[in-house]
Amino acid sequence: YINDRGINPEIAKHFKLKIVKHNFPDSRLHECLAIPLPNGKNKYRYIDPVSDSRFHQDAGSIMCLFKTSEPQENEKVYLCEGEIDAIRIFQETGYSAWTVSTGAESYNEKFFQEFATDFKGKKVILSMDRDLAGDNAAETSAIILGKENCDRLVPPIEVGKDWSDFF
Repeated sequence: YINDRGINPEIAKHFKLKIVKHNFPDSRLHECLAIPLPNGKNKYRYIDPVSDSRFHQDAGSIMCLFKTSEPQENEKVYLCEGEIDAIRIFQETGYSAWTVSTGAESYNEKFFQEFATDFKGKKVILSMDRDLAGDNAAETSAIILGKENCDRLVPPIEVGKDWSDFF
């Protein structure tokens, strides 16, 4: 699955990605991609989705900012909609790509207040998915961060809705 998502072994090792069996809330074990989060918990991407939910986090997990790297001075930050997209942007370009661990709907006032120091003085490239949730997240983010501090970048429509599709 990691290979199928275009993540090379060196990058998978760097981010400590691994395939595991995880108990979904239906009490059955399912094959998942485990993504370690900065809050010390894991986020799981179900490889064999069993419901509308494709993701699950460890109990007690709180919203956090997943960063592939810290940007160099005057470097832009690519803010996207998921850890896999952030990892692919970083892998393919070397650019700093960040995402919130709890989905597009979490790009709100509370999120940006909590992580204000992380974004202070940064030029942000809003790289959310090409869909309604991504458009809403980008619009909200631009309003909160200041439109002068943001640009919007989406993959060309013919390649898909997100950066994993693009690369």
